[in-house]
Amino acid sequence: MAVISDVMRGPFGDIQPNVVITMRAKATSAKVLVSNSSSTATDANGKYSMTVSPGEYTVNVSTLGDVGDIKVLPDSANGTLNDFLIVPTEDELTPEIVNTVNTYRTEAAQSAAAAKGSEKKVAEAIKKMGEGGIKRLPATTDLNTVMTAGIYIVPGGVTTQGSYNMNYPYGVGAGSEIQLSVSVDSRGAVTQSLLASLNEAEPGPWVRVRSNGGWNRWSRPLDLNTFDAVGVQQKNFNQAGLNVHKPATGVSTIWYYEAPDGTKNKPNPKTTPTNNEGIVISLKNPSARPMQGVFGGVVIAVDKDGRAFTNVDKKNPGTADLPSDLDWRELASVRVKNLQSIPDATAATQVETLNKILAVMREAGLLKKA
Repeated sequence: MAVISDVMRGPFGDIQPNVVITMRAKATSAKVLVSNSSSTATDANGKYSMTVSPGEYTVNVSTLGDVGDIKVLPDSANGTLNDFLIVPTEDELTPEIVNTVNTYRTEAAQSAAAAKGSEKKVAEAIKKMGEGGIKRLPATTDLNTVMTAGIYIVPGGVTTQGSYNMNYPYGVGAGSEIQLSVSVDSRGAVTQSLLASLNEAEPGPWVRVRSNGGWNRWSRPLDLNTFDAVGVQQKNFNQAGLNVHKPATGVSTIWYYEAPDGTKNKPNPKTTPTNNEGIVISLKNPSARPMQGVFGGVVIAVDKDGRAFTNVDKKNPGTADLPSDLDWRELASVRVKNLQSIPDATAATQVETLNKILAVMREAGLLKKA
């Protein structure tokens, strides 16, 4: 059965309410006897809807009379009355229409064949990838020996500890499934990339390169989380007993130091280069050991007056009031406001010339004023 529905309109698009539509069977079908009829009327908005059983019918519209015949098939799609009335009958099928339909059928068959061929190619590609594209390596594989370009699945060592002997970047538990990507450039350099994470604080991937006959150490491309965790950190500290000449938390940092919050006190010059607030860049020596007297890093500070200082951290804690390695040294900075012309000295003007030179140096801040 098909639902025939729409809005009845005139040539000007005007809605036509209360129009009676009648369908009369042209022949006996499985459910309708010949000449039997049914009628419906459009509502106030011109809408009509009819559920019609399969069969051939003559359509009559009360304002127009007989308007044509329609044929409803068991698999007919729903549509409007116009859709069914304008479907050509067998007598109306011209050679052009038949050719068009045949062309559509041929194109549909070709598309189906092409789709089937594409499906076969995709299946073959997937099979090829499974056989040769992605290879599974046994747990006894030493990663140093994997130097052919491709994508591999590595399971870790036979034991977690054993994976170190297989040259993994860290202990990988047995039974893991980790992707290893290997590429080889035109120079013969081999690059391995292992998509594995030691933990949330140390995410992968891990990368290393083999060149000149040897493998480099595994390393990780630096991401923002790792940078925040172990890289240069930016902090804002006040003078709450903090020795700002010390690298904080054992990593390189950038600090802003100021007077204690809520006070008008200046920073403590015992632990800062001057009593002005400023910026401290603390660079850690990555090879330093936790013992006294070892070079732990270098600290550079610039205060709000633009004066620059440096300090060396020797891992000597000392006391809070007097850290034993507190040794700020001001970097040379010449700030000459007004250039002065000093003529060459003669025997008669030696003292005058020297005094002019000293005056310029005091003005530049290189000498303490007398």
